[in-house]
Amino acid sequence: MTSKSTSSPWSRRPDRRRPCTITTKRDGCTLLRAHAPSILSISHRRRIYPDRDAATPHRASAIKNMSKFVLVLVMLATTNFLVYFKPKSMNQDYKDFNLFHGDDDDREKINDEQNLPLPMLERQQPSHDKAIVVPRNLTTRSQKKKKDDHQHHHHRRHHSLPCTLHKNPTPIILMSLGRSGTASMYQVLSKLAGNQKHAQRIIEYTGSSTKSSESFFQRIPATDVNGDWLVKYICSEQKRFPNAGIVGFKWKPYETIFMKEKALQGLDLLGRLKEEKGTQIKVIRSKRNLLDVVISRYKHKGNKGNINAHCRKDDEKCVQQHMKASTGFVLPTRSLLSQLKELNDMEMRTDRLLSKMKVPTIHVSFEKLFMGTDASEWTRTFAFLGVGPSGDVSMADVEEASHAATSIPYHNVTLSNYAEVVDVLLGTEFDSLLH
Repeated sequence: MTSKSTSSPWSRRPDRRRPCTITTKRDGCTLLRAHAPSILSISHRRRIYPDRDAATPHRASAIKNMSKFVLVLVMLATTNFLVYFKPKSMNQDYKDFNLFHGDDDDREKINDEQNLPLPMLERQQPSHDKAIVVPRNLTTRSQKKKKDDHQHHHHRRHHSLPCTLHKNPTPIILMSLGRSGTASMYQVLSKLAGNQKHAQRIIEYTGSSTKSSESFFQRIPATDVNGDWLVKYICSEQKRFPNAGIVGFKWKPYETIFMKEKALQGLDLLGRLKEEKGTQIKVIRSKRNLLDVVISRYKHKGNKGNINAHCRKDDEKCVQQHMKASTGFVLPTRSLLSQLKELNDMEMRTDRLLSKMKVPTIHVSFEKLFMGTDASEWTRTFAFLGVGPSGDVSMADVEEASHAATSIPYHNVTLSNYAEVVDVLLGTEFDSLLH
């Protein structure tokens, strides 16, 4: 037999259904407040039936809902505590500052600088002119950038080179796309700068293709974080050719120049040497007519193994082979416009990168160097390098020092589908490339 009990307002007996509303208190009923609606909702629209002592499903459900309600309250209280207070265990230093009181635009500006969401900033605003406390290490984005730049330049000033750079032979880097006449240019510079009968060949040190360039930068040790790979090569070339006028290498601007960290560190080194006002490694940025670059690439690709990259002036057979390959061949036009856009984009991105990294650079034109009426472009280049002939350079000097000419300057002779090429380029930004 079950004893009668009135101490449990959360249960009921099936055989006794005397209701007790929240506004009365009789026969052991407990008055429930309106601040617990989740509990009242389970009792048949704010009604609760008293019980003797046995637990029922209604009691278990009510306890479960109450537990959830208490858990939510605890979570909210904990979240607010973490937002507005700092644990002492973090040992943060604090300081006072006055939060700016202004219009919405000013608040958004402060919000952006502190990198805080606007709702949180609203909660942190004090009443009147009272100061609030924030961590000392809370810095704005602009302050963080200035700090990083300061640390970067501080690091640059105190880094020592892995070897000693000498002013002579003059260290240079030729930077241009493939098939832009860089090899011929280096030969002229080398002969006229060092008065050598046979100039050394330029090496495509950073890779002759995209794949080889990626492989080159991947082989650089991870410990080399200051572009030392570049200085080491220049030092080795200065030791190999101590009597030369110039030494250096060719750097083709593939995507690796923008994406590889070691490439960017090498460019950063060039800018650092310029700032230190010591021995600089200067860059000659050579450009050629992009349509001629595409034509030359197709010509050498279609005659791979049949023609050399360059010809000596006394090698008539080599010259004749080039002239034959350069006459009346078909240039594919389906992707011609996209190729020109890609090359042009690469050229402009490279120029912007060199300017951003503050690399000492001179921009020269292949057409002015080898097809101009005078040698003023060569004179300007030697003046930039600080080496070479003391006076003006003549085109006769250039022709004597350079390779044999292996290209035809007229597109209507070179291309058998010249009219088709004109139709593709006419009205675009590249129609001026036709000649």
